Amino acid sequence: MRAFTLLGFILVGCSATSSPGGSSAADGGNAGPVPFDQVTNEFANTSCAGFGTCCQSKGFAFDSSACIANLQQVDLSALCAPPHVYDAQAAGECLADMQAVLGSCGELSQLSPACGRMCTGTVAPGGTCTTIFDCAASSVGTPACLIQLADNSAPNACIVNVHAHAGDACNQTCVDSQNGGGLVCSGAPGSSTQLECYASDGLYCAPDRACRPLVAPGGGCADQPACQAGSYCDLTSSTCVPHVATGAPCPKQVECGTTDYCDDNNTCAPKKAAGAACSGFLGECQQGRCGTSTFPSCVTTIDGLTVSAQTCANPSPILL
Repeated sequence: MRAFTLLGFILVGCSATSSPGGSSAADGGNAGPVPFDQVTNEFANTSCAGFGTCCQSKGFAFDSSACIANLQQVDLSALCAPPHVYDAQAAGECLADMQAVLGSCGELSQLSPACGRMCTGTVAPGGTCTTIFDCAASSVGTPACLIQLADNSAPNACIVNVHAHAGDACNQTCVDSQNGGGLVCSGAPGSSTQLECYASDGLYCAPDRACRPLVAPGGGCADQPACQAGSYCDLTSSTCVPHVATGAPCPKQVECGTTDYCDDNNTCAPKKAAGAACSGFLGECQQGRCGTSTFPSCVTTIDGLTVSAQTCANPSPILL
């Protein structure tokens, strides 16, 4: 799964690509070049401007000074020291885009590929990396540093995310997550290149490893990403069938429509609004996720960031 946080995207760059129809750098206003010695301050200013707009739209007071002071602790110029190559224009586009996306409480997975170009390294796809800045620029896609799970002994590796189109070779299908947490990409991961079909383009990575049109109800399927919106893959019949209605059983956890989730009784129930008590079921909350606390409730999030009175009053690099 692709999961993003504000600093996680900049420092790690876990396979981010632009989404079709998503925000562009132009949406963030002036996207002029950012000199290398100003990138840390500009990162703090533009990020906090966007985050503040989101907080205020949710009715929370926002402390801009605290946000800027906290984010200025992150020295981006140190992360892009030679032999890394800094692109001032790409940095301007990336930061302007970040401000626009955060300001709309949107997904950082919608950021433009400029964020992958603002600082590049020399490590080729497949090579070991620590941050996205270690990975070499690519003319075919967006570089990223793929961070391995804790139980995987393999080293972190540079990969290139390629937005594939109809008929192109592929190894992944990317769909929007059920709780607004970014993109979920499934399939056989590539060792150096992720060739990704987007459901938002009406495509999935078919068994023949090519991007094919999503399958209409009644058509054959082999896995869940194959079916058009409003349907799921019944693996018993290998057929795309319509989602079931609220109150219907969901023994396989995939039968419910987009406004429902499968509860602990294996029944499709309406998704819960922000503030409602929750149990952590997949897609249980209308937006965001089920917060972790003594009494969990649905919280509004942007890329895993809980937007609350506390985080808006004193945003810090840890919280962001």
